[in-house]
Amino acid sequence: MKEVDKDYCINSFLQFRFVFNQDKIFAKNIIPNYIKPHPSVKIKNYHDIDRFIQKYFKEKVDEKTVLMLSSGMDSALLASYMPKGGMTFTLKCIADNPTIDETEIAKNVAKLNGLKNEIIEVKWEDYEKYIPILLEHKKAPFHSIEVQIYKAALRAKELGYNKLLFGESADCVFGGLDGLLSKDWTFEEFIERYNYVPTKKVLNNYSLVLEPYEKCQTSKGIDAYKFISTFLYEEAVNSYTNSCETAGCSFLSPFKEMKLGVPLNLNKIRNGESKYLIRELFKEKYPNLPMNKKIPMPRPMDLWLKKWDGPKRKEFKNKSIAELNGDAKWLVYILEYFLNY
Repeated sequence: MKEVDKDYCINSFLQFRFVFNQDKIFAKNIIPNYIKPHPSVKIKNYHDIDRFIQKYFKEKVDEKTVLMLSSGMDSALLASYMPKGGMTFTLKCIADNPTIDETEIAKNVAKLNGLKNEIIEVKWEDYEKYIPILLEHKKAPFHSIEVQIYKAALRAKELGYNKLLFGESADCVFGGLDGLLSKDWTFEEFIERYNYVPTKKVLNNYSLVLEPYEKCQTSKGIDAYKFISTFLYEEAVNSYTNSCETAGCSFLSPFKEMKLGVPLNLNKIRNGESKYLIRELFKEKYPNLPMNKKIPMPRPMDLWLKKWDGPKRKEFKNKSIAELNGDAKWLVYILEYFLNY
């Protein structure tokens, strides 16, 4: 039985980018389109990753599949398994000032593997155009990457493809988020570090949603890897799934099917070897190619929302966004849009 609890949903979305307790909803008959992913393939070493990717490609990747190729090693790794002549897309955000450009590195990786590459340019006008469509499908506010993925999926359909393949979930599964794994956090420290938006500064009726943190609490603080591989993983998979399915495409990623079958080696990560199993396989596939440190789907939200004055609805405090970064501003922006919508 779903319970209407708008305040809970608002606070949860601003903290986690999704509503954690899915028995609570924003309004009557507005049921978010969430899925519950269940990774099942246990990985003990990089050979296990290699074997499963080969199996995954045989079963799910075909001539109707486009690889979303960034400048990072996860998608570059998948490019090495793609059939020659396959299609890849690379996203490029367009803003008044230069932003992170992944296209040259992606083009090089595509060329090394005999793949085609097309650049998908994303502008703020695309957000204005596609926000209502994505909201209508998800029945919830959403992560800013969904517009970019949706535009790529539309282009894929236009060219006759119906599957988008990503390197998504490798960070969550294999210890790629080294900032969150950089130390042993106390319970309170981790909450302050992780919450995307400080709801106390933004909302008139604010509260801390603690259930996800409590599920990962230990006697010494919090199990950051458990939190990442459970709750951050779930939020991310939902973002990719919604944007692909809204366009009529399937979301593929072999990494979202995997989970570690051995303890994560935090010492390696804290000594500069994030995603050490992925790194080992990458070195085997690309012995002469450098591994790039990248931001997942970089987007110039600071520039795009520079002229936005902030929310006007009664749920929000006046002038509450001044100290927020661009990604946090987006969460407030899309939340107000959804509440109005």
